[in-house]
Amino acid sequence: MMRFLRMLGIAAAALTMSAQAQGDPNVFNFGVYFEPSGVDPHISTDAAATWMANNLYDTLVRYETTTLEDGTVVGTTDYGPHLAESWTVSEDGRTFVFQIRDGVPFHNGDILTADDVAFSLQRVLTLNFAPAQLLRTCITPESVSVSGPLEVTVELMTACPFFLSLLVQTPTGAIHNRAYVEAHGGVEAETINDHMRTNAMGTGPFTWGEWEPGVVYELLAFEDHWAGPPLLERVNFRFISDLASQYVLMQQGSLDAMYNPPIDILEQALQNPALRVLDQQTIGLQTLYMPNINPPFDDVRVRQAVQYALDQQEIADAATLGLATPARSAFPSLLPGFTGRHWVYERDLERSRELLAEAGYPDGFSTTISYNSGNAQREISAVVAQAQLAEVGIRAEVQAVAWPTFVEGFREGTMPMYVVSGLAAPVPDQFIDQYFATDSAGPGGNYSYFSNAEVDALTQQLAETIDPEERLAIMDEIQALLMEHLPAAFLYNAVLPYVVRDVIQDWVIYPSGDWFFNTVYKEQ
Repeated sequence: MMRFLRMLGIAAAALTMSAQAQGDPNVFNFGVYFEPSGVDPHISTDAAATWMANNLYDTLVRYETTTLEDGTVVGTTDYGPHLAESWTVSEDGRTFVFQIRDGVPFHNGDILTADDVAFSLQRVLTLNFAPAQLLRTCITPESVSVSGPLEVTVELMTACPFFLSLLVQTPTGAIHNRAYVEAHGGVEAETINDHMRTNAMGTGPFTWGEWEPGVVYELLAFEDHWAGPPLLERVNFRFISDLASQYVLMQQGSLDAMYNPPIDILEQALQNPALRVLDQQTIGLQTLYMPNINPPFDDVRVRQAVQYALDQQEIADAATLGLATPARSAFPSLLPGFTGRHWVYERDLERSRELLAEAGYPDGFSTTISYNSGNAQREISAVVAQAQLAEVGIRAEVQAVAWPTFVEGFREGTMPMYVVSGLAAPVPDQFIDQYFATDSAGPGGNYSYFSNAEVDALTQQLAETIDPEERLAIMDEIQALLMEHLPAAFLYNAVLPYVVRDVIQDWVIYPSGDWFFNTVYKEQ
């Protein structure tokens, strides 16, 4: 009876969706269970905010694509010109001169100038949130100057081998409209501009449409985009927390895509000729965080005991249908500099119990494991980890938490344990700085609140080192320290599975996890 009522509810939800949106070949209906924290890329670190900003704003450089032998177009970690038509670099690697594309319109019709570009780089540094953390090791606001109507010069404090790799990322490199920002609250150091958090004024291929929290948010095509208008008129992100309901709507054609479905839906979708499953190996780790500022996880022996108690392969198989591989470092396996040679945490229940006893918990302890509601991978990971930890006396209650509360919890370090993954660019300096630097604790991206002076010193040394072999040696040493001091329990290399209707074409998935919708279309 309950199942029947549930199906009636799903059917009712489908009927309430606009008939025009369901059948319109120019509208892409995306089922989601999350919302962005905002649309100002310079203050945001959550994936949903970045995915929106990718389409609302442009950057000076952009990730490129390549075509495989079978004709499939895939994203790469290489980058090329975008708002910057070209640039030159001095022999010492410290002076970049960018030539800005002429005639690029913002969404309000203003034309992009070099002043907007300089202002945007200075703004992200002045705001000084997570997107600025590694950039500020290369430049200050005073490093950026307008050297011509369409020319910007950047003088680096030191040669930064990853400088352009930062600018390709929307949170760091997004170009804002100076006049619009200054007319709507301006820029105040380390302060969120509430207007810019909920309103966008970029040069990207889409503008920001309706945002009704808990219901829908949308991207609208910007017909005057400098590279040509998007092939879609609108992308609707429909908030539907129940993934089974999303899948029914997929089968009915009311939704065109869903993100990160559970195993049972992936299995069904693989057998459905009207659907395709896309999966992308990404630069990220599904991680069981334990904020190191909270007992008992302030004791490294407890954190090590947790890692020893976990069977990563079982968790990965259960959560990803075998698509993911177990973590073998605090680095994702696709991150440059990765090595698994320091991994020592094969499952060992006896060693786990010994460590708990040494830490003063011979009978274990009680705790909670949280995950964000609707994320099937994290839910399954939490549930399997719960059962495994119980074998050594760690009694964990699994809790689903709404996304806004979840974000607040991991930024503030208030949840005892929680499962989350991050998506990273192929820049090890940035990854280390964000996830493990003392200065990044909390909102900066170091959600484990890990602090280690040796790691901090090596991170700074890495940022100042250009020689490739020396950089690899430093990253090896950092990974050895992270394995010894273990900020969190590392589960598996993150994958991004999607289910899409077969009419959806040319959606390119990038290793960085970025979403760009300007090339996507629905086959007639």
